[in-house]
Amino acid sequence: MFGYIIRRLGGAIPTLFVVVLISFLMVHMTPGDPFATERALPPEVLKQLHHQYHLDLPLWKQFFYYINDLLHGNLGYSYKYQGQSINQLVFPDGGQGGFWVSVQLGIFSIILASIFGIIFGIFSALTRNTKLGFVDRIIGVIAMLFISTPIVVTAPLAVLIFAVILGIFPAGGWGSWNDLVLPVIVLAIPYIAIITQITRSSLIEILSSPFIRTAKAKGLSMPRIVWKHALKPSLMPVVSFLGPAVAGILTGSVVVETVFTIPGIGVQVVQGATNRDYNLVLALTIIYSLLVILFNLIVDIVYAFLDPKIRY
Repeated sequence: MFGYIIRRLGGAIPTLFVVVLISFLMVHMTPGDPFATERALPPEVLKQLHHQYHLDLPLWKQFFYYINDLLHGNLGYSYKYQGQSINQLVFPDGGQGGFWVSVQLGIFSIILASIFGIIFGIFSALTRNTKLGFVDRIIGVIAMLFISTPIVVTAPLAVLIFAVILGIFPAGGWGSWNDLVLPVIVLAIPYIAIITQITRSSLIEILSSPFIRTAKAKGLSMPRIVWKHALKPSLMPVVSFLGPAVAGILTGSVVVETVFTIPGIGVQVVQGATNRDYNLVLALTIIYSLLVILFNLIVDIVYAFLDPKIRY
């Protein structure tokens, strides 16, 4: 098992380096000057700023400086808020904004999606071709509806219905559990639907396997068959999906944080792109990529524990 983890880590490190290289090139090849404003700066001031941020050097030297800073845990300095460290912007003290807020939002959303997706999927599979078959069909229709509806649509609708019309939850902000409920649900809903469909399909397939028929022939009850024999193998596709799901939740949080005015890194991505704060955009891109690689690595390790064949 240790060798398997080392191999996965060996593949993750070059992947992250390639992501950093491509992101760096794309950001620095973007047309325009990051210090361009409506009021033109004096040439000597502009020259000093370029020298301060190493923008007067060849691109390969700029990349060398950036990699050196990354290896020392330094994400650079903001172009917009001159003198302000990107580390402080993204990881503010006290956990009141930036990365810490986005992590809370993502963790609660993926937990909510996993729990309800698995429950609905199991219930849908077990009611199929029974007297409660209509429940399976209703769950399927609702799941397809939320899968096909993007968050950019559901988020404003949720604000309109539950904040403006019903007044149950606040329309935005961050700081209390009440602020957390609506954005977490909105972010989790499409993944609840997807996990429901994955769990349902996988469990139906497992329940038709020969070893399940043998368990039925031995007189085991259906709840015992599902809990003891069918549930674990049917959840393996769900575990495989959780890596991409985390990536989707991270990118989807940009929309949710913008709509609900949550001070996470999603809002910082939008502000960084608008203000041409390329160092901030680059840092957030690398953080997103690192989280995706990390969670995919975790999923691979969990999958290897569930299925020993994967280790070989």
